[in-house]
Amino acid sequence: MSRQTANSLDELVSAIQIIELDDVKKKILIYRFTSLLREYKSRANFYSVSFHVLRITITVGSLIVPALLSVQGSMTIIVYWCVWVLSLCVTISNGIMTLFKVDKKYYVLNTTYHHIVSEGWQYISLTGRYDGNKTPGFPVTHDTQFKIFCRSLEKTRMKQVEDEYFRVPELKDGATPIGPNQFSPDMYSNPPLLLNGTPSVRRTVAAAQPTSTTERREDEAQSPFTKEVTPKSGTDDAV
Repeated sequence: MSRQTANSLDELVSAIQIIELDDVKKKILIYRFTSLLREYKSRANFYSVSFHVLRITITVGSLIVPALLSVQGSMTIIVYWCVWVLSLCVTISNGIMTLFKVDKKYYVLNTTYHHIVSEGWQYISLTGRYDGNKTPGFPVTHDTQFKIFCRSLEKTRMKQVEDEYFRVPELKDGATPIGPNQFSPDMYSNPPLLLNGTPSVRRTVAAAQPTSTTERREDEAQSPFTKEVTPKSGTDDAV
């Protein structure tokens, strides 16, 4: 980590120490906020170096290879091996860039890092979204804006994680989460979808069951497992 980054982190920690908050909230800010800054800065530095090295290799190599191919003379063998090495480096660099999405992570991580730093200074100075517009009727203090800042910080974190790995679908209004009383063995073979418009396990079972005595009798009559019992006649009794 560079000296400039360390100085900026120290300045943020010093600014957090002097704001009017209790010790618990200050520790939460210091531990969570500074840990995220260190993580994103270290990753941003790594992908910055990787991105520029790979991009320069691809760009310069793509320009040199056609120029070397036009060379004719007694150094044909040397030129051949130089072209082969440069072409291999360009291909490998392009493959690494595409496989690990170095360019996307470079942009996303640097943007997220500077966004978190900006959010921190806005909270410390009580400006921007922390100027009291979201908490009307309450005094504009660091204590009243603490939850808003924590929520904004975690929202930024989760957005970056979803962009880099996988976007977790959110349950819409009216969706039914899986509960302990909604378990069924059929869920392993036909797992139900619990979003809007799709019935839950409990509703599916309830809809499958007959609701009246007449329906139950009709289901029993149509069931292949229902066995009709015929009473014996008087002749059979005599025999």
